[in-house]
Amino acid sequence: MDSEKDTIEKIDEDIEMLLSEEETVPEKKLQTTTKIFDQRERDKIESKAVSDTAEMEETSETKESLVHESSQMENTSPIVSDEVPMENSVSVKSKKKKYWLIFVFVIFLVVGIIISIVIINYRKSDVIVVPIDDELLSKREQKIITDYGQMLEKVISDEYKISNKLLSYEEASNKIKLENEVICKEVEIYSDCTVYLNSCSINGKNTKHYYGVKREQEIPISSDTQIVVYENQSDHNLTLIKPDSIENYQYYVVSVTPGYHDVTFVGTKYLFYVDSNVIGNLVDFRTNRKALSKINYTDLALIRMQDQSFDSNVVAVLVNQKWNFFDLETSRRTHYSSYDAIGISLTNDTSGKSPYIETIQNNYMVVSTNQFTLSGIINYITGDEIVPLLYRRLGTID
Repeated sequence: MDSEKDTIEKIDEDIEMLLSEEETVPEKKLQTTTKIFDQRERDKIESKAVSDTAEMEETSETKESLVHESSQMENTSPIVSDEVPMENSVSVKSKKKKYWLIFVFVIFLVVGIIISIVIINYRKSDVIVVPIDDELLSKREQKIITDYGQMLEKVISDEYKISNKLLSYEEASNKIKLENEVICKEVEIYSDCTVYLNSCSINGKNTKHYYGVKREQEIPISSDTQIVVYENQSDHNLTLIKPDSIENYQYYVVSVTPGYHDVTFVGTKYLFYVDSNVIGNLVDFRTNRKALSKINYTDLALIRMQDQSFDSNVVAVLVNQKWNFFDLETSRRTHYSSYDAIGISLTNDTSGKSPYIETIQNNYMVVSTNQFTLSGIINYITGDEIVPLLYRRLGTID
């Protein structure tokens, strides 16, 4: 208000100065000019006054608004401004996206677990609740017993081809791996490698099913094409005579050609026989394999001791028309001397041929060399000359 008064006073002063300076101007003109100037100044003053009043009102309203907002901030929770900086806005969106992905993953995981549990329970309930048809169960048991019997026969047959031995039920059963435990109390194994099974159980449960055809127990015998060796399972005695009952016997079959003769055992491992060509043969009867098979010999002779037993460790073998002595265990020569004739009799000056070579005392034997012209006595085990090979004829003195 003071400023308005000052302005008015200044205007009055200006008017007085004009009046004094324009005394020559007609009064009418002065009045008109004064009126115009006065009107303009007054319009200015009113305009300025209106403007100042508006500013004062706006300032008052702003103050009231600030006071109102301040009171609201004191009485309520802080209000987040909508004008969020760009970096903060991106960070908030990223966090929201991350939280959303975690939430979705957890939902899928929970749903998957629930589905798995439902499927497992369904399967369990299916196994427990659904009854097995008696006919289906019977067919399944029959198949298990049949498969078991066929597997036994294959194992027995394969072993027989390799070792010439019929496996026992326990031996054959131990070579079979099954998903189900099968045990049979009534078992018969025949010479053709077939089996008969009865009184069986599957996983501890008895079954009425059986396998094979039961027949009278066969006792194989020797023929023109085979020699059968019977071994007592209790004392392991060997015999070529068919036992009355084969229940406690294991038997082995040796394949031969017709016309064989002079069959005898050599120890507890070998069977000796002379074939139709008068050639000595020595066979491991348990495996049906020829002894000293790696040596290309044309004849073999047993060495018979003074007590009429046979040497089960060393035999005489004809190689390249010379007799040599070989160890059966190592398949090597006992010494490296060879002879034209061995086992010469001191009484009739004849040499022994298959099947037996005679000794004269302990390991001593009469032999000849240099195309049968020189004879002497050797230790056939060591090759030592007991009597030098310098004599045309050896004999005894009555």
